[in-house]
Amino acid sequence: MEEYTIEDLKLNKFKLDEEASKQSSLYQYFTDKLTEVRALKDEISLKLEEKLAEVELNIRNNPPDGLKITESVIQALVVNNEEIKELRKRLNEIKKQNYELEGIVNSLDQKKSMIKVLIELYIVGYYRADNFSNDNKVQDEIRKKLNKKEE
Repeated sequence: MEEYTIEDLKLNKFKLDEEASKQSSLYQYFTDKLTEVRALKDEISLKLEEKLAEVELNIRNNPPDGLKITESVIQALVVNNEEIKELRKRLNEIKKQNYELEGIVNSLDQKKSMIKVLIELYIVGYYRADNFSNDNKVQDEIRKKLNKKEE
């Protein structure tokens, strides 16, 4: 599978054929990455949940000397556990990747829509050379065609 980067999200309106042909590959690539990250996030969440239970049970069964064991003390000891801190840190890093990939997938949805719009503009002659003149008649004609298409 081809590797893509964030730069591949950019849209070149002068190469619509290339943009349209690579859109599905881009989408598949980034949704696959998102799926991998979500699976990893679920895995780490499960490990964290198991470790929280293990540490809490360990504290309840073997309370530290000199401490009166209350729910708040147990909670504080659990939160302060180094393994739990590390798992939470890893989970937060994975969540960040998840949010970034969700943003990329949303951008790809927008790109797909923009490709459609640009193709419609091309079809109605928006990019014709005479279109860039100050001739309001041509502009009005294009607007009528676009409005008719929306109905």
